[in-house]
Amino acid sequence: EFETEWMLEAAEGWRHHRSTLPALRGNGFRRVAEQSLDPRKLTAAMIAAVRAAGIELLENTRVKSARVDEDGVTLITPKGTGSAGTLLDCTGAWSAAPVHPAKGQMLRVHAPGVLSAGQLGNVVVRTPDVYMVPRRDGSVVIGATVEDAGFDRSVHEADLLHLHAEAAELLPALADAPMLDSWAGLRPDTPDHLPLLGRRGPRAAVAAGHFRNGILLAPATARVMAQLLQNQQPEVDLASFDPARFAAI
Repeated sequence: EFETEWMLEAAEGWRHHRSTLPALRGNGFRRVAEQSLDPRKLTAAMIAAVRAAGIELLENTRVKSARVDEDGVTLITPKGTGSAGTLLDCTGAWSAAPVHPAKGQMLRVHAPGVLSAGQLGNVVVRTPDVYMVPRRDGSVVIGATVEDAGFDRSVHEADLLHLHAEAAELLPALADAPMLDSWAGLRPDTPDHLPLLGRRGPRAAVAAGHFRNGILLAPATARVMAQLLQNQQPEVDLASFDPARFAAI
């Protein structure tokens, strides 16, 4: 389910209406109708939906090799061999070049009610330096760094403290909020920060490189890639996302 319906986004030339979130410090916030959900709940729901549809899902299974020829695609995994008509690379930060990981550290604190905006419910707050996303369980996610650190997923106390302090500058009630957990994710980035959506041959395609907008763009990506793989004209022009634009890299 959606956990929030509104966001306050830092924007030059806008006034912050104190009635929305009286405790928020600073000026220049605009209110945007934008929903958010919990990625952890979404992941569980997606796995359940895939299995309910009768699709075979091999979790935590490495593709050792993929052979593409005129007859189709053969995949070799530790659990056996599989075949398909088309191989779609949608492996996030692990996709083929020029996709590369952009590390992001974040933390979650216990702060019920801090981002409550009355009749609007909980609201997300986002600035160029930090964002705060409230969850229904009373926690608040604070993020996030953007680092060129390869596939390193370690978290560092100094970075977490900095994020926490940035959030507390905007909402002082967060200063004493106890930390519940912390983690680092790997965003799939590209040199121009735009996705790769398209074919890489008659039997190979890619849907990767969504950087910080993977969940936001996932439904649209699934729709246009399904159209593409069925040899239909995608309803969105994919020219700007053509993987061939990086052919020289």
